[in-house]
Amino acid sequence: MRYVLLRIAAGVATLLAVSVLVFFGANLLPGNAAEVALGVRAGDPAALQAALKSAGLDQPVAIRYWSWLTGLLHGDLGVSMVSHQPVANLVGPRLGNTLVLTGCLLVLLIPVSLALGTWSAMRKDTMVDQVVGTGTMWFLSTPEFVVGTFLVLIFASWLRILPSVSMLNPRLTALEQPHLLALPVLAMLIVGAGQLTRLVRASTIEVLQSDFVQMAVLRGVPTRTLIIRHVLPNSLGPTVQMLGLALGSLIGGVVVIEMVFNYPGIGTMLVQAVSTRDITTVASLAILISAAYILSNLIADLVAMALNPQLRRGGAF
Repeated sequence: MRYVLLRIAAGVATLLAVSVLVFFGANLLPGNAAEVALGVRAGDPAALQAALKSAGLDQPVAIRYWSWLTGLLHGDLGVSMVSHQPVANLVGPRLGNTLVLTGCLLVLLIPVSLALGTWSAMRKDTMVDQVVGTGTMWFLSTPEFVVGTFLVLIFASWLRILPSVSMLNPRLTALEQPHLLALPVLAMLIVGAGQLTRLVRASTIEVLQSDFVQMAVLRGVPTRTLIIRHVLPNSLGPTVQMLGLALGSLIGGVVVIEMVFNYPGIGTMLVQAVSTRDITTVASLAILISAAYILSNLIADLVAMALNPQLRRGGAF
């Protein structure tokens, strides 16, 4: 409990620092939401002044930050400077789409990475291990937008079996349009599996070299039993922790993938908010993304502690 409370306190401090950096940093960008909204009319002083007041930009940035932060502490994400609608109302549908995309990814990523990582570790220094290692290294070092572009080229341009963009029908849920989810999920799966598979392989090799596994091999324990009863339970703890760290990069990758496929999620909303200088929306989305990253790491650590008694005694923390 003490560890959890310390992690929560550190997470709150991190979110506060993120809010300061993002809010004040966004105000340093050239232009503002009022000028973007007015367009060619931004040269009219009267119209510009009215737009600045409507967006709340006529007040000092410190006052605007404090007003937004106090509202955030009460569960209010503020009002968009562009659409003048509550940010929470705008985020809701986009957040649901991103959660569906991320959920589909995790359903595939975890078993694929565990299977490939374990398979590669069991055949260490063989051709299989070299092929898996080379492939995962290539996927890991390739940016998400490059992977997405290649997938569009193959499946949309050459084979013509999947659409090149994922513009969801707002009348249907994302799960009701699986053909629009296929390429974004596949792109993130390729990149994510490259990272997580290598982590699983390293953790599994360490377990395979332990004394109790070597004794089980000498006793003639079948390979399937060895993996299910001895290797996987002992490698899951470190693997879960690694998954929490990998989710951090995947959250950033979601933003890129959503832009590549024009998927209506949090990532595209964040980029659009930056382009229109909608500082309230940018800061609110940054807080949500940061909180998701912090929470995923905390949950991963707690699951790892539950799986490994040594971690509960403080050995790894």
